[in-house]
Amino acid sequence: MSCEGARRGPSDGALRSPARRASGRAAARAQAQRDPTQRTLEARLRNARYLGELAKFRAAPFGGVFTMLKALLDDFAGHNVDAAAALVEAAGRFLLRLPETETRMANMLDARPRPACGAHVSEPPPGVEEFQ
Repeated sequence: MSCEGARRGPSDGALRSPARRASGRAAARAQAQRDPTQRTLEARLRNARYLGELAKFRAAPFGGVFTMLKALLDDFAGHNVDAAAALVEAAGRFLLRLPETETRMANMLDARPRPACGAHVSEPPPGVEEFQ
């Protein structure tokens, strides 16, 4: 039985030199510098999720969560949409079911920006049924 196929050499990427790893990190940093909005989006989403998790463990004041959510909803465009969604996804259900924040969270969700009636809604393709 031959072991030729099972042996891995450095040419197939199994072993990478430190110089090649560093060049890979440099390429990733260069890509992030070319697209700064992607870098800020990832940081904003991470911060929104983190604040939501802190709120669920009652390590962050609920007022801070509502302040952040209100600021995101007041300027509801671009990355703020994603950040608001991440915050509501992380802590929205908790805040909605907690008796002391139930009213405030319900008001926040009711006051959220809504799309104009039929602004971007098109007719469904033929053969697609709508659920009612």
